[in-house]
Amino acid sequence: MDSLIPILITVAWIAVFGVLLSGVVSGWRRALRTDEGPVPFFRLIERDGLTLAAAEAAVGINELARATGRCSTCASRRACDAGGFRFARPEGCPNEPLFERLGHREVLS
Repeated sequence: MDSLIPILITVAWIAVFGVLLSGVVSGWRRALRTDEGPVPFFRLIERDGLTLAAAEAAVGINELARATGRCSTCASRRACDAGGFRFARPEGCPNEPLFERLGHREVLS
């Protein structure tokens, strides 16, 4: 009976590890499955009349990297890929504050 308790504890820890690993793998599969090409973020910058170099000069490469990450994991990325952003940015875009900053810097420059 005393040897059964450590075995049960070990099985419980393995089960917890399996659930956590399953969540990580599921998240990566989702992220990689939607990776069908360049993120719409770059097309949105170009649509606003900016080059990537100008955007980098305005906000820095680290901010652009974070914005690209937000865009690549956005739930409405498929809507952006379909081209629904040609005349207006998508509703609830996670990079809207960045686009506003870029727009103000372009006007101020």
